[in-house]
Amino acid sequence: EHERSVAETLQRSLLPRSLPSLPGIAVAARYLPASPEAVGGDWYDLFRLPGGRLVHVFNLHLGTSFLERRHQGRKLIAEEVLGRPEMRGPRIVLGDFNEWSRGLTSRLLAERFAAVELRRFVRVPRSYPGVLPVLHLDHIYYDPILTLEHFRIHRSHTAMLASDHVPLVADFLLDR
Repeated sequence: EHERSVAETLQRSLLPRSLPSLPGIAVAARYLPASPEAVGGDWYDLFRLPGGRLVHVFNLHLGTSFLERRHQGRKLIAEEVLGRPEMRGPRIVLGDFNEWSRGLTSRLLAERFAAVELRRFVRVPRSYPGVLPVLHLDHIYYDPILTLEHFRIHRSHTAMLASDHVPLVADFLLDR
């Protein structure tokens, strides 16, 4: 219980002190800890591109339990999260999916989004653990209106200190 309290305090401290003012858009921030009833996650970002289009970016860290991940995947694609009308493209969904094989969440997202297929870009498509990766737990999904321009796995001393996963770096272009 103490560890959960410390984690929640840290997460709440990461909330922005102020939010951008976007004409015609109500922007808010809040922290909701993961639970069996709610999708957990590290962050959601919204930004405006030149020309006014909005991009939604979701960085997720799904649970380690098989049943928990299945429930989170269903909730993620439902109307209360990615299925909301105001969440229509372009959207990028990325993070640690904790799926050791192609699980339900990956299958559900692959039905709705394009996926960065690591095998196309790197010889060893693994991201965990960072020191000597043996598993591919981290994924990037994106709306097809985006075009993946570049992809790489970032390996550095700083990255190894920052996380037990190696960072995935993707550059996208927005199709007109």
